[in-house]
Parts: sequence; C-alpha cells; structure tokens
Amino acid sequence: MGSPALPFVAAVSTPPARAGPFTVGRGEEGVHRRGGHLSRRGRPGGLGLRAASWLAAQGARHLVLMGRSAPAPEARAQLDALEAQGVKVRVARVDIASHDAMADLFASLREAPPVRGIIHSAGVLRDGTLANQTPEQFREVLAPKLQGAWNLHALSQGMALDFFVCFSSAASLIGSPGQSNYVAANAFLDALVHLRHAEGLPALTLNWGSWAETGMAARLERAASARPGAQGFGAIPVQQGFSVLERLIGSAQVQWGVFPVDWTRLAEQLPGLARQALVQGLLGSVPQRVQAPAFRAQLDAAPPNRKAELLRQHVSGQVSATLGMPESERLSGNERLFELGVDSLLAIEIKNRLASSLGRSLRSTLIFDFPTVNGLVAHLAEELELELGTEVQKKQEASREAQGALSAEIQGLSEQELTSLIDQELESALTR
Repeated sequence: MGSPALPFVAAVSTPPARAGPFTVGRGEEGVHRRGGHLSRRGRPGGLGLRAASWLAAQGARHLVLMGRSAPAPEARAQLDALEAQGVKVRVARVDIASHDAMADLFASLREAPPVRGIIHSAGVLRDGTLANQTPEQFREVLAPKLQGAWNLHALSQGMALDFFVCFSSAASLIGSPGQSNYVAANAFLDALVHLRHAEGLPALTLNWGSWAETGMAARLERAASARPGAQGFGAIPVQQGFSVLERLIGSAQVQWGVFPVDWTRLAEQLPGLARQALVQGLLGSVPQRVQAPAFRAQLDAAPPNRKAELLRQHVSGQVSATLGMPESERLSGNERLFELGVDSLLAIEIKNRLASSLGRSLRSTLIFDFPTVNGLVAHLAEELELELGTEVQKKQEASREAQGALSAEIQGLSEQELTSLIDQELESALTR
C-alpha cells in the first residue's frame, strides 16, 4: 500500500467506510457484446483515443467518438489503423453539453447497431484560487462533466447498456489545491453514477489519479508535480490503467479510487489530508512520523551556528521544488519570488510545504510578507524561536525592520484582496 509503483485501488462507499486493496474479476459477459455500438465521449485524442483502442482490443467493432474538435493528424492516423483492423469508427463533432445536439446524435444512433456501452472521459481545466475563479471558468469546467454526463445519462434511458463508465478524478475524493471547479465537476460525475446505480442502471465511476504519457492527463501530471502533495503521488501508466478498468468494469461496486500513492509521504506533505474521514478509513491510522516532521527534528537538533543555514537550504529547496526547478539550480537569497513566476496559487503551495515540513501553521500572507528566501528564513527563525548565532541574529533584525511596514499594511487585507495583489505583482514582474 505504501509503494507509489502500483496504483492504490479501493472501493469507495457512501458515506466513506474502511476499504482496502482488491481483486475482482470481470463480469461473465465481459466488456461488451460484439454486435453493438460503444460510445466514447471526449476529444478524439489522448486518453480518449487510448480508450477507443482498448475497446477495440476487447473485441468492439463499432465505435462512436464524440467531441467538439476534429481529430489531430496523429489521432486520425491511429483511428485509420483501427479501421484497417475491421473496426468501424464514427467521429461525431458535437458539443456534449448541448442537449439538442446530443439528442440529434442519439436519434441517428438508433438507426445503427444498438449502443451497448458508454465511456465518458471529457474534461477541461481552468485552475486558480477560489478567490480568483470566475463564473465563466466554472461554467467551462462544469459543462462537459455536468451537462455532458447528464445528457448521456438522460438520452441513454431505455438502451440495453452493458456499462456506463465515467472517468472521474481523485481530486473529488481528496481535494486538489486550486481546482475547486474541477473538484466540483468530478463530484457531480460520482453522484450521477450513484444515482444510476440506485435506479438499477449500469454505473461505474473511477476516480483516477494522474495518467502518464497522454493528453490532458499528461498535462495534469506535469502541473500536479509542482503541488505540495505531489511527492506522494505517481502517474498511472496507460496500459496498467486500462488493465485496472478491465478488472473493474464487471464489479458490483460503483465507485473506485485508483491512484499510485505513498500514503506516508503524502500525509507528511499534507497533514490535514491524513485527518480526512475517507483517508483515515483507507489507512486505519495515520503514520506516526506524520506527527513529527523529519526536517523539524533535524533543525531542532542542529547546533545554533548551523540552524540558519540549514533552514535557508530547506526554504530554498521547497521553493525550487514548487517551481519545478532542478536541484542544481540555486536560488539567490534576495531574488523576489514573484519574478521567478510565483503566483497566488504557488504562493499558497509554498506556504503549505513549509507549514507541513515545520510542523506548524503559518500565516496565509507569508509569501507576500516575505517574498525572498532570506526574508522567509529570517521570519521563520523568529516564528520557531530558534537559537541562532550572533551574526545571523543581526541579519534577522535588519530583515524584520525592512518588512515591518509592509506587513502592517497587508495584515488588514482580505484573502481576495491579497490574492489579487499577488497576481498583480507577478504580472508586473513578467512585463518588466
């Protein structure tokens, strides 16, 4: 369970209950019946194309791929290869969020071999702190998953489906910083699947972690690699992911979390996560070392004349890791973090990293108050009441005086005002 090399797969019930690794076989009829259509929603490319190829490998001979965009040349070549194998592929350019457009498409499908299965894998990202999210960003992210999945559900009523699978996200199970809209969209998918199950309809939702190698999932993986919990997460190899799907598609359970994770490392990075009811149900107990971060113990044990340098290396390393910088690239102690590309979301993530590794809560305005490594070190040393050498204490006092006036002004700001200021600072740095 602790190794990130293999996906952690657990059944998810409502409300959350204790669950563990599983072994489950396919249903007796397998993935599909050879005579029918299988519909796959999502742009014809990336993960969606992998799903189509997987269905064909299972023996499907009629596929309908839906998406607003035409397949890219590389995707088109792969679809041509499927057709050369005897698979009939129809690419339907349609907005899945439009009920009328989808109704027309489903009407045309009734004249063809019957639809036997549906896989919904569409998704859009519009990340940002909640204070900076707009209604339009929420609409963009919700549309393919909320309206789109509901249209598939409503329009497939009366069809003798073998399966109805939604590709959801681990984000709706354990959260994801800066992705409130994406979390909400996937939470709807999960709820819809439970509704279908309650109505006696085929239903399966898979809360995938990050996928490797393909499409939006690959972009999600790269973006997530900079996040504070990323040290505990791995990426799902495509072949292994679809092997898991093959095992689960005949399962009696309707919701499964599938993600490679080192729980101990993840809980160290995000202590609050380890206290969530779902995670506690999966773990049984929080690893003991989560309660005492290793770096804090190392810092406390260091001699006074080493504490400041040890803290500086740690702060610099946390900032570099958040920004995805190579270990060989050293940060200047006085370089402003906003000029390195830190925005409001990354500022929160740096603060969370430091809070986790130091074992204490830190102010939400931390990075705005102290926007350099040296400033952060001086402030954190004071917060932790570290016993430092005389020269270090002098530098700390000078830094504290320089930040005093600015901190006084910032403390009166709301979180939304602070977020806007951080993003303005970043924009200003980028246009210099």
